[in-house]
Amino acid sequence: HNGENALTFCFEDPLLPYRMDNNSMAIYEPYVFDSRMFGPEGYDRSQRIFRRRQMTIRVRHPFTHNAEVDSVDVKPYELLTTVNGDLMKGIEPTMTADGRLLVLHGNSANNGNGGHLMYSYNEKACAVSGWSTPHVLSELHLDTEPALQKYPLSWNPLTAATGELYDSEYTVIGAYPWLDHEGRNVLYTAASHPKPVGGRREAVSLIGADTGYMAVHLDGSINESRDTVPKLFYSSPMWQFERERHPSLLMGNETNTRHYLPVTKTHDVLPLFGSNTEDYNEVDIGILKNPHYMLYLPMNELVTRAGEYDLTRTPDLSGHGHVGRLRGTALVTPTNNETHASLLQGIQGRGKALAFDGAGAVTIRLKQGVSFVDQYMEGLTVQFLLRPATSACGKKTERVVMRKYELLEILSVGDDSVEMRLKVGQTWITAYTISLTLDAWTHVAWSFDGVAGSLKSYRNGVHMGNTVSLAPGTVHITPGKVWIGAPSTSMSRWTCPKKNGAFIGFIDEVAIYAHTRSGRSICNELIGADCAMEAIQDSPTAGQYHLSHQEPGCKSSAELGSLPCIRAGHRVCAQHVADAYLAANQNNPDAVNQVVSDRPPVSMAAVPVSTTADHATLACTPTNHESLPIDFADLAAHDSSCTGERVADTIACLSAAHHFCSSIGWTTGTIFEVTSRPWITCFRADLVASVDHNSELYGCDQGMWTTTNCRISISKWCRTKGYDGGIAQGLQIDNQVRVHCFYAAAVLTLPF
Repeated sequence: HNGENALTFCFEDPLLPYRMDNNSMAIYEPYVFDSRMFGPEGYDRSQRIFRRRQMTIRVRHPFTHNAEVDSVDVKPYELLTTVNGDLMKGIEPTMTADGRLLVLHGNSANNGNGGHLMYSYNEKACAVSGWSTPHVLSELHLDTEPALQKYPLSWNPLTAATGELYDSEYTVIGAYPWLDHEGRNVLYTAASHPKPVGGRREAVSLIGADTGYMAVHLDGSINESRDTVPKLFYSSPMWQFERERHPSLLMGNETNTRHYLPVTKTHDVLPLFGSNTEDYNEVDIGILKNPHYMLYLPMNELVTRAGEYDLTRTPDLSGHGHVGRLRGTALVTPTNNETHASLLQGIQGRGKALAFDGAGAVTIRLKQGVSFVDQYMEGLTVQFLLRPATSACGKKTERVVMRKYELLEILSVGDDSVEMRLKVGQTWITAYTISLTLDAWTHVAWSFDGVAGSLKSYRNGVHMGNTVSLAPGTVHITPGKVWIGAPSTSMSRWTCPKKNGAFIGFIDEVAIYAHTRSGRSICNELIGADCAMEAIQDSPTAGQYHLSHQEPGCKSSAELGSLPCIRAGHRVCAQHVADAYLAANQNNPDAVNQVVSDRPPVSMAAVPVSTTADHATLACTPTNHESLPIDFADLAAHDSSCTGERVADTIACLSAAHHFCSSIGWTTGTIFEVTSRPWITCFRADLVASVDHNSELYGCDQGMWTTTNCRISISKWCRTKGYDGGIAQGLQIDNQVRVHCFYAAAVLTLPF
């Protein structure tokens, strides 16, 4: 109808998308932006223009299961123009929630031809004119418009899965884009569908802040198979309907008791609705980026910078460029069928997997000079999914699952078990054997803690109850090749190899972390695992209480006010207090629910109390609290300077968190984590006071409110009043700082 190709909604005030009339109807008045694919002359690319029209939508019984559209009024089209007065040309528009950043499918000539992801900016929300001339998305980070710095997508250059940069010559090739609400990431189709369908309708991918600015071909249900059903538009309500969201942030002041999206609760997950595919998918962006990744192979197809499948390689999502190369007969499965479990609640793989028939392998070269390589590490975790095939060889065979010279060796023994050897110092340590089930998926993991001197084994997210004790030490991550599926290039289909045989079956989701992972972290990533209750009882080891082992960026007292140390402090407080909380409330259902509920478990923050060269003393905020995910847009409504993660550790965001928490019945609030959005903890202070920063605090000069010295000074002031710690909650006139003091759930002295 009228040549529409795609559309996007724009609200001038996205936080107030509707109003209520006297008849209790919800009235929405969005602008609808669309692209005309077919003009009066038919399929003429030069006639691909963008248009705007305003709609008035009236909804009866809003926010109930009886809601229905009462009427729709549509105003005439207006044509979008650039700052030069030229018509905006292209197809498939998508826009941030603030109505200012537009991403489209077009080209630099602005002539209606496609093939490239482009962007345009307007200082006025939902405007019809004044749009910047479209530029390639790969040069967004070079744009000198200061307002674009609001969008995390603009902060860094974009790269392909191969590590190659996108630029003006090698642009992001794609179609059917969806730009998320905050301008963090773009979802798009990256590869061509085979003829006769044609078009770039394959390999749904994500690129942006939550992928480390690398193009990630998503491994999972959204890419069910290669070259079958073409994939067009996907879009998402993001966090608007999740159960964890506070009811005060929901439309119509409704409760969130009937909110179920996303279903996955362990990470930030994008719920995505397909158009032509009529499907629903969840993309777990929590696993796409981790500061401790040394290697992460999802074992799906690599998409090149030119936008083509490369079935001889599998991508590495660690950000270190350790791309896997397929050798011999190893191949990426063409569909997701092999990773499905026979039972709905059974352990499953994720998306595609690597298939091995006894004559194939994957090799990865760990590069000198890359993070963690050629270093001595006090922690290491290796984990993956394994599905051995029946070989009818009995217990006498050994097949190589993974081998890294002078570091580790993992063998499948007799088809029904797997063994791991790790070199600690100059000694090879053998972990406890993990049993496997033939022709079924098993998740295996080994977590080494060189501080505590321990090596734990996990099966399907559950600690096996036995730990190898050893002398404290380190592992040396030497440069060179990692072999997966075979011992070397001398692969052979020996029927029943006694030693050094090649693996037969499937391997998926291979990850190596340069730290000691907890049972909860291992469990939370699994699909179909029943491990949550056991995982929360898995006691942390000594190395997990080192702040730098929680966040590599928290290495000294100078960083105590930074986001990495805020995260690290939260994690050690949450783990320590969760253990104590459960121990003291073993038969208390509310206590257990606090730890395993939909909302983040025991998510208190950590406040610095004192520091030495090697240690920090932290006060954990009270156990009686409420932890919530929230958008920066919601925080900015309470303090306009709290606009994004670059300022998440500032006094503006402390003030915003305070005001939000006050609005829902608490006194005090602070950000304890930033993933794809901030997470805050709300609690009740035991003392609220106005403190003169000139006479009673030190290190709290203008602009220095959240430095290590100022944070410690505030806690020291509170300690002189008999409390354990304190936190700033905003500024007042006449050099006054709003200080909230509290009795801590725990006071911990921890090594960096």
